[in-house]
Amino acid sequence: LSVKPEHWLSVYHSLGVKGVLQSTVANCALVNCEDGHFFFCLDQNKGALFDDSHKQRFNDLLNDYFQTPVKVHIELAAITPDMITPAIDAENRRQQALAEAINKMQREPFVQDLQAHFSAVLDVESVKVH
Repeated sequence: LSVKPEHWLSVYHSLGVKGVLQSTVANCALVNCEDGHFFFCLDQNKGALFDDSHKQRFNDLLNDYFQTPVKVHIELAAITPDMITPAIDAENRRQQALAEAINKMQREPFVQDLQAHFSAVLDVESVKVH
């Protein structure tokens, strides 16, 4: 069994992790997987709620997902820019959706008319995406 770091997001979304464990797992980046050993880096800034029971529950989830025994190793460390966690990916997607929503609103003819005729200003801080 060999899973590459770039496959981690897909695996994570398939796991259906819930509760407190979801917070831990979402902030993990897969660093390496070799011979059924998964080596994760947990963002040190998000590890306050982490305890060893999470590692065992995470291990159990991966055992069930891959239908084979695996071993999870988690190290608290700084997440480097080349590492991607599910939480970072979700935030990146949210930021991208927000930028696209603002851009779309700025191109909207009605908004442009309000700006041209009434010196209206689009409050981009008020734009929310779900």
